[in-house]
Amino acid sequence: MIDTSTQQFETHRSFLRGLAYRMLGSVAEAEDVVQDCWLRWRDVPHHTIVEPRAFLAQTATRLCLDRIKSAQHQRESYFGVWLPEPWVDAWLPPAPGADETLSLAQDLEIAFLLVLQRLTPAERAVFLLNEVFDWDFDAISQMLDRSPAACRQLAQRARQHLSGEAGSTPTKPRRMTMRRARDTQQEMLVAAAFAQALQLGDVDQLAKTLAQDVVFLSDGGGKANAVPRPLEGATKVAQALVGFAHLWAKNPGTVQPAVINGLPGAIFIAPEGHVVQTMAIDINADGLVAGLYVMRNPDKLQHVRPAGQA
Repeated sequence: MIDTSTQQFETHRSFLRGLAYRMLGSVAEAEDVVQDCWLRWRDVPHHTIVEPRAFLAQTATRLCLDRIKSAQHQRESYFGVWLPEPWVDAWLPPAPGADETLSLAQDLEIAFLLVLQRLTPAERAVFLLNEVFDWDFDAISQMLDRSPAACRQLAQRARQHLSGEAGSTPTKPRRMTMRRARDTQQEMLVAAAFAQALQLGDVDQLAKTLAQDVVFLSDGGGKANAVPRPLEGATKVAQALVGFAHLWAKNPGTVQPAVINGLPGAIFIAPEGHVVQTMAIDINADGLVAGLYVMRNPDKLQHVRPAGQA
């Protein structure tokens, strides 16, 4: 039988997981943070906690800040392009009344997460808590042991940083409008046309599905073949994709549709049954593919399971 404290913690699990993932860009580390939060929650006298979610958010944020500091050197020496671990959902329409941390799909988009990584840890924490999870600065100040004025200043710096960087390099998003509406049906059609052109190996047809300034980012972490730097431009990206498609065709596995970080995408499974990569497709308002994000680093794919596998 599950006790009351465990039940209460479980109501906040997805919130904590979403917060930690956005802070760290790692599903595995986010799960570790949630587990550490549970251990601290289990051992604290619950009658002393006035607001459980605030207590847990504070705990998760501080654990994330500690992890960011310890991982900074490792990130600086990372080989090639760094991308966040893919956040994978089944390719299904969003369910009514879904938890807020899952329904804000745009806040999981890879381009958005890449820009978040450029903020200082404190700026990132304040921005996420305020903009994404709608905490006021009085509550945030208690979590971070800073004054409300200092938290407002951090949030303002974060917004200026995000706004100033939008569109300036291939690894940054072209838009920073929060919570924009997405046309899921259109995205499915565009993704299907893109996949068909890719399967046919037709560079010209594939290029027609791509925005002229499309960006291709591939993360192999030095452990799997990947393009070590961003590719930009419809023709160049189309040529690279067709080359990869030909290699895949020599030893084809299974490709399963999936939602990757809130974007249409796919999971690529080798004939032996293990996941070899994920691909997320960012589609712009004109119905063209504006960004392609490929994860090939096996360390970052350990949590990804093909459909039908537990």
